[in-house]
Amino acid sequence: MSDTSNLIDLFCRKSKAVKSRASRGRKRELSTSAQEARGRAVATELGLTVRHVWIEVGSASRFSKRKQRDEQDKALDALVKGETGALWVYKLDRWDRTGAGAILKIIEPEDGIPRRLLFDNGDPDNPGIGLDSTNRRDRGELIRAAERAREETDLLSERVTDTKAHQRSTGQWVQGRAPYGTEIVIVEDPDDPEEERRTLRRCDEPADPDRPEGPTKGDIARRIIVETADDEPSTRRMAATLEDEGFPGPRGPGSKWIHTTVRSMIHNPIYAGWQTIRPNGTTRHQVFRDEKGNRVRVWEGLVTDAEQHAAMDRLSGVQHSPKTQRMMQAGGRARHLITSYTFCTGDGSRMQHNGKGYKCSRWEYCPRPAFVSRKPIEEYVFERWITRLGASTPGDPLQTLVAQRWAALVQPEETAEARQAAEALKSAEAAMKRLEKDRRAGLYDGAAEPLYAPAMREAIADVDVARKRVKQTASASSLDIDFLVDPLQAREAWEGADSALRRELIRLAITRIDVAKAPYHAAPWNGDKRVWITWVDGHSDHEVGPLDIAA
Repeated sequence: MSDTSNLIDLFCRKSKAVKSRASRGRKRELSTSAQEARGRAVATELGLTVRHVWIEVGSASRFSKRKQRDEQDKALDALVKGETGALWVYKLDRWDRTGAGAILKIIEPEDGIPRRLLFDNGDPDNPGIGLDSTNRRDRGELIRAAERAREETDLLSERVTDTKAHQRSTGQWVQGRAPYGTEIVIVEDPDDPEEERRTLRRCDEPADPDRPEGPTKGDIARRIIVETADDEPSTRRMAATLEDEGFPGPRGPGSKWIHTTVRSMIHNPIYAGWQTIRPNGTTRHQVFRDEKGNRVRVWEGLVTDAEQHAAMDRLSGVQHSPKTQRMMQAGGRARHLITSYTFCTGDGSRMQHNGKGYKCSRWEYCPRPAFVSRKPIEEYVFERWITRLGASTPGDPLQTLVAQRWAALVQPEETAEARQAAEALKSAEAAMKRLEKDRRAGLYDGAAEPLYAPAMREAIADVDVARKRVKQTASASSLDIDFLVDPLQAREAWEGADSALRRELIRLAITRIDVAKAPYHAAPWNGDKRVWITWVDGHSDHEVGPLDIAA
């Protein structure tokens, strides 16, 4: 190997410039060219020749273990291999973050040939040597400094986490990208005019670049949430609608709208203006809470809390569409008294009205197809209905369920509110259970642990609110049904009702009717032996199923 003792390399590094009001245009770091000038001055003073200048410009997060430090690694490798006799570095905090090992490879090389590592003295007016690895008194300091640098690397992630937590708690947007329909804006910090804050605002860029006068991205994001709250909810339908209307997906021209993106937007609290965070290992956006457990507002939002909660409730099935409500209340399109809930015991098939009576829908294939004339079975069912209701007592399950069904029939809006309250309670309880399940799965371990308690408090509060709402609306789900349980008044109501109302009255108490085939042709009608009724309280005429009896 040729003699390299008269050669020296220079390593110059600085972070990428970060513009800020705090800097007032001043340079907070010495430029690489200025560092090089100082290094060359030291080389001249030592009588050494500069072999190579290694220049590295990195981000401000220079301590990251994941960050590539190619130029620094090359400079260190050249020194260790003996390609140069010395290496000058401007600052010790610009050196390797792997600890004392990097220094020891230079101080005590395997081949026994001494290497020299020099650090600048930091004097702005008189460049010189601050630490020299060939000086025994400096070696200990170099090793200690290298270990401090490694410790700083280990602690950096914790500092970054603390910094982000502080930024979140003060309402700053810390993520790199803005959610669709919003954009990042830099504003002056009201608490410190010399500092800046990242926040969000509505994005007024056209949702479709080819239609500059059309809806903006902010309009589309708001539309997704508001229309979900107002219309029949379907994330797939919304995604398909946006595709049909030609609006590019959130990632810009060429991207597509998909239902999972739509659902994520509806559930993302940032659209209502609230700071968000995602627990470990999840993609769900949750409301961030500060140390006091309070939500933190980032901006005014595209929608209100009420609008977003309404959309989320619609997706969770808390509300039913008008069509579904009509189907539940009217029992579909059937017109005859007991059609759609009357079954043949031969094979369990439905019985249809064929003009004369009720007939097994699989007459040709059923082993014991049943048929019964309309008048006798309808009269029989009515008499059973009026007898059972008349024999019931206040507070028993049958009367309670009949009262609720009657309320749904005559007061659909009030009853719907009570039903929505019950389903909202079910949804809130499910959310609380899911939160506990996530905790057991380890999603709130480590840095995410402080998020669990406030999230659980919020979930418990939601359950309490839902329970109060259920209690408040309970009276709407039950009305006075004395006229139904009194046989005389019930007969008067029946006589005055049309066929549609009679059907609804029967369905208040009866959920299923099973009919068996007559024992022989032209056998006298005997409802007690051929009909089995199942009531809304779960009671049935026989402990043994009608199919078994028919057999």
